[in-house]
Amino acid sequence: LILSSNGRILNSDLQQIGTLSNPVMDGVWLSDGLYTIRVRPSGTEVQKWNRITYAKTGSVTARGIPLRIFKMDAKVVVVVSLVDGYVTFSLIS
Repeated sequence: LILSSNGRILNSDLQQIGTLSNPVMDGVWLSDGLYTIRVRPSGTEVQKWNRITYAKTGSVTARGIPLRIFKMDAKVVVVVSLVDGYVTFSLIS
């Protein structure tokens, strides 16, 4: 599957199979859903989406400007952000 920054989810034939309710900067799939990051005035919003319907099921805010999100293991993501000019890493489970 492919996730575009405008929130569209495409299959390997580049056919749209889903849409998120907002644009995103980056995303990663875990067994329990899709996790994405986006810029918010309060920092980096980490959003969790249902794996089948792509409805938002939760969110948390991390400090700083979002840069990337990575899978650490089956239940934890690493959010990379920029805080006061320094790269920071936040673990979200």
